[in-house]
Amino acid sequence: MRAYRPARRCRASASHDLAYGRGRSGSNHQVRRVVVSEHPFEYVAPDTLEEALALLRAHGAEAKVLAGGQSLVPLLNYRLARPRLVVDITGLPLAHVRAEDGWLRVGGLARHHELEEFTAIARACPLLPEVARLIGNIRVRSLGTVGGSLAHADPAAELPLAMVALDARLTLASASGRRTVAARDFFTGYLSTALGADELLTEIAVPVTRGMGWAVEEFARRAGDFAVVAVAAGVSLDRRGRVDDARVAFAGVADRPVRATAAEDALRGQEPSADRLARVAEIARDGLDPQSDAFVSGAYRRLLAGVLARRALARAVSSEGGSAPLPKPPPGMAAAKPPLEAATPPEPWPQRETPGRRVVINGRAREVDVRPGETLLEMLRDTLGIFDVKEGCGEGVCGACTVLLDGRPVSSCLVLAAAVRGRAIRTVRGLERDGALHPLQEAFVRHGRVTFAAAPATPRSSTQSRPTHGDMTPVPETVAPDTVALGAPLRLVGRALPRHDARDKVAAATAYAADWAMPGMLHAAVLRSPYPSARIVKLETSGAERMPGVAVVLTAKDVPRNTLSTDVPGQTTTVGPLRATLHVLAEARVRHQGEPVALVAAETLEQARAAAEAIDVEYEPLPGVFSPEAALVPGAPRVHEAGNLLAEWRIARGDVAAAFARAAVIVEGEYATQFVDAAYLEPEAGVAWIDSDGVITIRVSTQVIEHFRDVAEALQVPQNRVRVIGTYLGGGFGGKEDVTVEVYLGLLALRTGRPVKMVWTRQESLQARAKRHPYRMRYRTGALATGEIVAQQISLLADAGAYAYLSALVLLYSTVTAAGPYRVPAVLVEARVAYTNNPPTSAMRGFGAMQTVFAYESQIDRIAKALGSLDPVEVRRVNALRRGDSLPVGQVIETHVALPELAERAWAALGSPPPPRAPHLRVGRGLACNFQPYGRIVWLHDWSSAWVGFEMDGSLVVRCGVPDVGGGQASSLGQIAAEVLGVDFDRVSLHISDSALTPLAGTTTASRQLYMSGNAVLKAARELRAQILAVAAPLLGADATSLELADGAVVTHDGRALPLPEVLGHCAKAGVPRSHLAVYHAPAGEPVDLATGSGKVFPDYTFGAHAAEVEVDTETGSVRVLKYAAAHDVGRAINPQSVEGQIQGGAVQGIGYGLMEEVVLEEGINLTSSFASYLIPSAADVPDVEPIVVESGEGLGPFGARGIGEPPIGPPAAAVANAIADATGARLTRLPLTAERVAAALGLLQK
Repeated sequence: MRAYRPARRCRASASHDLAYGRGRSGSNHQVRRVVVSEHPFEYVAPDTLEEALALLRAHGAEAKVLAGGQSLVPLLNYRLARPRLVVDITGLPLAHVRAEDGWLRVGGLARHHELEEFTAIARACPLLPEVARLIGNIRVRSLGTVGGSLAHADPAAELPLAMVALDARLTLASASGRRTVAARDFFTGYLSTALGADELLTEIAVPVTRGMGWAVEEFARRAGDFAVVAVAAGVSLDRRGRVDDARVAFAGVADRPVRATAAEDALRGQEPSADRLARVAEIARDGLDPQSDAFVSGAYRRLLAGVLARRALARAVSSEGGSAPLPKPPPGMAAAKPPLEAATPPEPWPQRETPGRRVVINGRAREVDVRPGETLLEMLRDTLGIFDVKEGCGEGVCGACTVLLDGRPVSSCLVLAAAVRGRAIRTVRGLERDGALHPLQEAFVRHGRVTFAAAPATPRSSTQSRPTHGDMTPVPETVAPDTVALGAPLRLVGRALPRHDARDKVAAATAYAADWAMPGMLHAAVLRSPYPSARIVKLETSGAERMPGVAVVLTAKDVPRNTLSTDVPGQTTTVGPLRATLHVLAEARVRHQGEPVALVAAETLEQARAAAEAIDVEYEPLPGVFSPEAALVPGAPRVHEAGNLLAEWRIARGDVAAAFARAAVIVEGEYATQFVDAAYLEPEAGVAWIDSDGVITIRVSTQVIEHFRDVAEALQVPQNRVRVIGTYLGGGFGGKEDVTVEVYLGLLALRTGRPVKMVWTRQESLQARAKRHPYRMRYRTGALATGEIVAQQISLLADAGAYAYLSALVLLYSTVTAAGPYRVPAVLVEARVAYTNNPPTSAMRGFGAMQTVFAYESQIDRIAKALGSLDPVEVRRVNALRRGDSLPVGQVIETHVALPELAERAWAALGSPPPPRAPHLRVGRGLACNFQPYGRIVWLHDWSSAWVGFEMDGSLVVRCGVPDVGGGQASSLGQIAAEVLGVDFDRVSLHISDSALTPLAGTTTASRQLYMSGNAVLKAARELRAQILAVAAPLLGADATSLELADGAVVTHDGRALPLPEVLGHCAKAGVPRSHLAVYHAPAGEPVDLATGSGKVFPDYTFGAHAAEVEVDTETGSVRVLKYAAAHDVGRAINPQSVEGQIQGGAVQGIGYGLMEEVVLEEGINLTSSFASYLIPSAADVPDVEPIVVESGEGLGPFGARGIGEPPIGPPAAAVANAIADATGARLTRLPLTAERVAAALGLLQK
């Protein structure tokens, strides 16, 4: 027996909701996290079953058993479990699987993957492999145990369902003996069983069911989630073809798995006709009374139960004697794959042989002092400094911490480090051999599937990944005559070059913000409000200050300037009075859940979090407002003293009433969008220190290094005493445009004089960070019989949450783009945004031009259907903006609009529609177009700067303050400079995102960096080229205008060449600089009066058209996207791979927005503050996206490029909604387009 002590303390974090389970989202039962003090526990790994049972008898309820750890480790981390002792039984000989005497006997420690991989199991009990494949993902199945899943007793889990259906018998062992319990009696309630505190589940005996057909049907909100409802059915027939025996069991409909005995009795002795099976399914359904929760209603569960029962019974009958044939399921209606037919069973899970301190990591034996309670992830990162594993969620959902443990993929955040002694661990870096990348890694680099940690992509074949380009040289015939040809091909611009950071990223060598550490570093934690609206009555920190390891505790009184309202002339991030109410730390009042109240810095992260929890805070809850409608009711509680109306905009153009009077058709609709989180895989993080010159230096994950000004103002120090260094980002999407950890870190470093690190938990990130604005939109659209839109009357109401952030500007974008990319002679837009006590809302990819796409593209589709004579492409062609047209705000479109071509090509890319796979499955197609500004509002006088210089050997250096958020921004700048200066891309060195060492480039937002910084680099490179050629001209006896820079030399038109290093030497002698700093200023303008439509708002727009083909299950409402094509006029694709990645990634993110993503709030309390409950699409939930890249060459960026970062996220929700309407005739007007909402629109919930 091995015992380790003293145990380390468990992690703490802010209050949040946790979905119980195995690292999968979608559990239907939420548990409120309880904030408790530090609680140590001991860890013991017994060598025999008898030792384990003796420990449980001695410690009883104070002990917890560790088997797979998929449920226990998150509970330990979140302090929902506080055992005195953890008993690790993973080394016990309880992993057997054998068939004997008509029973299949499965040891409690058999892993899930063994159920799906052993052919013998499939022969003995075909239901088990089918069920096992529905469990989570490969990481879950590699680690999870059969006994652990049953003992956890989640009523939505698959294995408890299977065991109840199979009439399994469970052996429970204690020091007093053994007893056998039927599966139906084992589960006693929600997360509760008949298992005593001193008992272990050692074996499950399943009757061999040869001759009985089995099937399982499951509906989950996302692929791999727990079931919303699952049904297992078994049927055997007698010689007459009548039902001899029947089993019907449900999961997800009650507090435990349930058998539908009345339905079983109704089927026995009957012929299994379709009508009989349907009636039996109704009997089973009618016997259920499922409850509603925050995500799914009881009525919908009941509907699913009936449909899935009928389908499962039908499949079971058709497979009587074996496993059922499995149709390809849509997402949310997953069915298992057939069991593997391996010639020999796979190797069983290796048993531990060598305990001690030894582990083998990437082939190298290491001696490690493991602290009990420490996870494998923490051991790798904190103890061993192996940072190629990341913590993205801490729950085993996101996959960022994946390692191979004895050859099997597992989530290292769910494995206790003490349990891996003597085991072999392989991380991403272990894939390399002799310094060479693995072929899979090379494929990622070659195909450009490298973005950032938040968006892993899968390499595809060259034919799959090849986009359809409008043109790389001449303009295609389909482009309108006024399109400008791109001209001759360029040498590097337009080539899909591997990005400069690609190899480091696939090799996990890229350092993200949380990977940095410094000697003597403190760790920081934030105390946050659990209330959405409350007064702080008492805030006492003395107890926390006296706790071990605590260096400092800070509250609002300790912040030199406690408001974030930087308004510095010339600052490209100026927000000014929009943030005047935002505090660094809450003062007398908190206005949203998660608002920061105090900061702690301590020697360890555990000490900092414990001290934050120990701060004595007394709150007086106050009335709140939780919708913008409620906020604007006279007499409503005020979020801020100035009132709840934050901003309003209005556009009025033409005679709207007269235009509606001449319309042949008028369509009215009310539309709603939801709160959405940026959900980047990398949580907010940074480290700060004071350098040898006394400069507060902050290395942080940010989209804006100009936040050094915000830090300086809050700390009341000169701006030249603050430096911000942006790391590579694991995703931003606008969520890291606002200040996150920068001011906290600067403040703590200044107060302590020591380096300080802060890393938010996923729960903090989801709870505290600003969201996408939810909108309520009313549209009234009038059109002539030709389909031409003549009038739009639009009302927009947005929820700003508790603080202004960028809400007024987001609403401005919405107002300007509300009528869509169409000519509308008469428009009235009235837009308002109000404060509430919901989480703040601010910038997110799409920035206000996204919500309205859902409304105006639904409207134009409805117009086409109302008229009956126009298809989706034609109605958009009739109305599309053209060069010279003006927007409702009065801005004239000065460049080519390729919208008709884009719509045609996206629609054509769908090809011929497939035949329906079944009568209840209908296929539909939808189209949606959009236009998105790139570049900032013209009266903000945007600018960017860049420095380009040669070293003496002819290598090139580019310095620019652009934060690279993963979209290839930096590489594109390098390609531009290399193109102009005639050097190879691999001779370019890029230095970015450092406020002290790189010229400022402004925010990586608004799709502006390629446009702004690309032009700055282009300008600098052209000026430098002129300098170099001026020196070379007399040396070659030629006019400078006749010279070229190519292949590292200055070349004349007749072929004479002078090596570039030689020319640079002459530059040095002549005192001619070998570098140039350039500033690019965007076209500027003055603020316009939107109401009168008086002028220009944005520099230019990027246009797009997306087409979606969906399959709708008309019995359940489930939607599956079959095909997707996204076409955009990008002006010029500097690097086509990066452009394709932006289009594909934006489309996938937009599909998630349309179908599943939603921050669910209950009176300001976030019910989705984990990746287990906040859904983002996985690879199994989305189709391949075909990017169609059209190049008109008319953008304002370098070489005619347009911004493409944001536009692709806009159309997907509308395209899918239009496709659903095409398939079913049901028009959905509220996002997300969940299966339940589709079912309601189809009238299924009324039956």
